[in-house]
Amino acid sequence: MTRNATEPSPVAAPETDFFDSPIFKLMVASSLLARPFNESIGPERDLTLPEWRAMVALHARGGLSNIEVSELTGLDAMTVSRALDRLRRNGRVGRSRDEQDGRRQINSLTASGHNTYRAVVKLARQRQDAMTSELSQSDVRGLERTLDTIILHLKGEA
Repeated sequence: MTRNATEPSPVAAPETDFFDSPIFKLMVASSLLARPFNESIGPERDLTLPEWRAMVALHARGGLSNIEVSELTGLDAMTVSRALDRLRRNGRVGRSRDEQDGRRQINSLTASGHNTYRAVVKLARQRQDAMTSELSQSDVRGLERTLDTIILHLKGEA
């Protein structure tokens, strides 16, 4: 039996297979999603993407240790440490000792940090709306569930 010339080869090259894989598409989408932040939003506010991600976690959960920020954002501990140090130097994050565990340091957004968060989240929401404008509400919910499942799996919690 001969294969039709329009049918894909059953033995495709691994590069082709990976190019069309969900993980590669997710990496491309992530890069495209971050591009406006890296090109204008962050530089205009003297803010890096890891700093922004740390600010999102601190805004959502309140005071957090460096390790907690790392776990919530998926960033490695050293990247979080550098991001939080820079946010502290720029007056966007304050640090205090945990009252129950004096060894534990807690990071929290300052008034300046909250102001920066509000300005940037407005732009992030616009980007999210543009990204999902061609999707139905059901598709958006499905995407959220799928991403939650992937993140849990990658964290080893699934």
